[in-house]
Amino acid sequence: MADYISIVCSILSVICAAASLAAAILIGLCQVKQGKRMEALALRQDEEVKRQKAQQLKAQRDTFLMKYFNEKDDIYLLPLCWVAALYNPALAYHRNMFREYNMLEEDVQNAICEYVGLKLPNQTLKGQEFYGKCSEAIRQTEKKYHCKEAQTTQLFYEGAKYLYRGIELYRAKELPIDLDDLEPHLISRLHMFDENPTSEQDPLGKFADDFGFQTCPEINACEICAVAAKVLAEWDCQPISFQENTEISSIDNLDKEVNFWIPGEYAHEKLKTMEDVFLCALFSIYVNLVLPNQGSGVSNGKNK
Repeated sequence: MADYISIVCSILSVICAAASLAAAILIGLCQVKQGKRMEALALRQDEEVKRQKAQQLKAQRDTFLMKYFNEKDDIYLLPLCWVAALYNPALAYHRNMFREYNMLEEDVQNAICEYVGLKLPNQTLKGQEFYGKCSEAIRQTEKKYHCKEAQTTQLFYEGAKYLYRGIELYRAKELPIDLDDLEPHLISRLHMFDENPTSEQDPLGKFADDFGFQTCPEINACEICAVAAKVLAEWDCQPISFQENTEISSIDNLDKEVNFWIPGEYAHEKLKTMEDVFLCALFSIYVNLVLPNQGSGVSNGKNK
């Protein structure tokens, strides 16, 4: 009898073990299935988050584009937005466009630039480091055109202080001198210098003296300095064969990864204030003098 009881107990133990194993397997299968469901749910939620973010990005991008693709072609001031964000994104710029751009997230800014076709490498230098790099570049370029023997004015001394003061002190002020008077005059001086450097020495100093740089109101001096920086950076980037022409083109010599334009010359957009000419000068210096030396593929065609 005891043997029967022992056999029965053994059988019951085996049955219980088998039941436990089956239950464990069933629970495991349920957990795997539940895990897959949760993983699928997480993926769906992640895709939904990405979809919503993409919609928000597109909405913000399109809102900005619709506002500034206007009859004045303000959208072509976009390079100035780009450089304003590098120089100081927290500065209270006079133009709403600059402030609105700086308040957008970086991925929205990138989407705006991509849509309009503004393609530039990511810049690691920002703020005063970025400005310092640009001011040093324009100072070194000025030396190519300055004759030490000539008793004329240097424009970019003391860290190009008049360029800096233009944005820090007068950014909301309208331009005191017509750009159509300043730019062609300097281009003419540079053109004569390229044709005959010996007889037409120091074009920048003569340009400054022609407009009374040393005696004029400070705001005038700031504009003269900014325009000189913008034009000189564009001019110096041109190939020597450019001497045959008096028009400046800053979209030549680019590789497929870089595309830009200089505002004020592209469509109907206008440079109206001191902050406009400062940012335009800074952008011109960057794309024409700094960027070519960063291995971007943009070639600086003029060697003096």
